[in-house]
Amino acid sequence: MSELHVPESAQVAVTTGVDEFPFRTELSLAPLIRYWEHELTEGCSVLASVARTVLDQVAHVPELAGPVTDLTAVRAHDDLLRALMVAVFSPAAEDDGYAAALLPFRLRTFFATPGFARLLTGGDGFVLGRVDVDADVLVNVRMLHAYSLILFRVYGIDVGVEYPWVSSVKDPDTGLDRYFKFLVNRRFLDVDVVGERPVLSALLAVLPPDKFVIRGFSILKAVEVTEQEVLSAIERELIDKESIVSTERFRGLQDKVRALLRRPEIDLGLAAIEGDRILSLNFGSRDAHGCIFAGSTHHRVSDFAGSVYERAAQERRPLFVEDLEALPKRSRTEEGLLAAGYRSLVVAPLIYQDTLIGSLKLVSAKPGSLNLTLMPHLQQILPLFAMAVKRSMD
Repeated sequence: MSELHVPESAQVAVTTGVDEFPFRTELSLAPLIRYWEHELTEGCSVLASVARTVLDQVAHVPELAGPVTDLTAVRAHDDLLRALMVAVFSPAAEDDGYAAALLPFRLRTFFATPGFARLLTGGDGFVLGRVDVDADVLVNVRMLHAYSLILFRVYGIDVGVEYPWVSSVKDPDTGLDRYFKFLVNRRFLDVDVVGERPVLSALLAVLPPDKFVIRGFSILKAVEVTEQEVLSAIERELIDKESIVSTERFRGLQDKVRALLRRPEIDLGLAAIEGDRILSLNFGSRDAHGCIFAGSTHHRVSDFAGSVYERAAQERRPLFVEDLEALPKRSRTEEGLLAAGYRSLVVAPLIYQDTLIGSLKLVSAKPGSLNLTLMPHLQQILPLFAMAVKRSMD
């Protein structure tokens, strides 16, 4: 896992050593300004009018047209930078989208949408996250991207180097892990040749880094893939039967379910049915006595007569109770959950090869937290937990 710089926020900045990148790079808005100049001369009349206004403003700030060595020069003209970036980031999508403009071949932002800035950057502008990739791999990938850019810009050869990578971050509001796939767009990167263009025959031998200057900026878009990543993690975890009977492992599994459902407050419980007995496998409550099976690992099926658990088993489908206080004719089981401080509940039967083998429950202290909107996610994980319970019982 790459963890090379840890800012005060305790999130991890996804960076590689700056000194390990041999190419000279410069931040420049010139490629973006050229885009607006193109719109002025060849674009539609409406965009040409906008371009004229933007370029008139740029003419009064000549320091933005050349290489930018000090980010304060850019930040001093935030309104103008925002106007220029309309060509890259749609204002209508800014609030919901995750994207940023980066210094060339540096994972450091100088412009970002609000969502990206809040979740994915530290106070110093470095991109935050945790990546399951060695630092050496990131260095090598960055070198490959640099050479592929040179081949395309200078020699017209498109080698199509792509390296999709996923980063995880803690949501500051919920404390849950969220996962994002990063996509890099190099449209606004130029390559200037220092001196004569080397004859192309071998990369490192005839394309030494000091012969090129990479100038401009990169665009980084982050696509959230939390659901896919968490589901894969749950599936990997449940392969090991110890994951549902070891308390420590089980609570890690519970954290993944919380992340999948975006419910940081829920507790997860699992039980297995063996004949007329019910065996509590684990319960993730911080207070062990919040478990309906507290004091004993075994119960009789008859102990849950008239409860939501019995109904879920009979109907063989998940049942949601959005507010236990509003539930009429509560059984002893529901009264116990209320006494433990829980208000909403979902109970789902675990079915393996058409046989009822157990149940999964989720409980929350928040009324309405557990409702039918969670059904699609629940249906994805129930078969995984059913197999895990079966293996554990075997």
